[in-house]
Amino acid sequence: MRNAKVISTDDDHGNPVWGVEFYNENILIATEWYPMHNKFYAEDAAENFINGIKEAPQEIQLNLFDEASVKERVGG
Repeated sequence: MRNAKVISTDDDHGNPVWGVEFYNENILIATEWYPMHNKFYAEDAAENFINGIKEAPQEIQLNLFDEASVKERVGG
C-alpha cells in the first residue's frame, strides 16, 4: 500500500521549503524536496503517488533534493 506525507523545513530566511516522504507498505522509500514550489504542489505530488500517477523518485534524484542541498539552492 502506498502512502505519502507532506513535509517542510525552513531555509535560512525562515521560508518554508516543501517536500514529500514516499512510503510503500509503511516503509519510507524516498524523500523529494520542491524548493521552487509551494505546499499545494507537494500535496499534489503526494496524492499523485498514492493514486499511482507518480512514481517515487529514483536514488539519483534524492541526492539532488536532500535537505542541505535545498538550503543551498534557496539561499541558505
